[in-house]
Amino acid sequence: MSTDSRAVSKSLEKKILALVKDNIRQVKKGANEVTKQIERSKALLVIMALDTEPIQIIEHLPLLCDDKGISYIYVSSSEALGNAVGLQRPAVACCITYEDDQQYEKVKSGVSKVLSEMNGVSMLKGV
Repeated sequence: MSTDSRAVSKSLEKKILALVKDNIRQVKKGANEVTKQIERSKALLVIMALDTEPIQIIEHLPLLCDDKGISYIYVSSSEALGNAVGLQRPAVACCITYEDDQQYEKVKSGVSKVLSEMNGVSMLKGV
């Protein structure tokens, strides 16, 4: 899927970044950590920055997400994403994860709300 169709509006981007901040304990940051979580099928939502340079750093993530049935979206700024995940530097990618069923249910509800707002229907697998 093209990056344009997964990019979000500014108002929705604020909600996504707030969701990341609210679930900071379940957030993994950086392309390598996100890749590991996708491969382990522990990621509920992958968030990537459109302004990533070079784009090859995150180019493989949408393919992995599609293979595993994991939702992914793009935000406009790596600076904003970095701030949301608690870093003082830009972040090219992060994902919201879960460790057990209780965490899964809690995090899933927040992620589902954001995704349904984005498309009018839920994109989260199993919802």
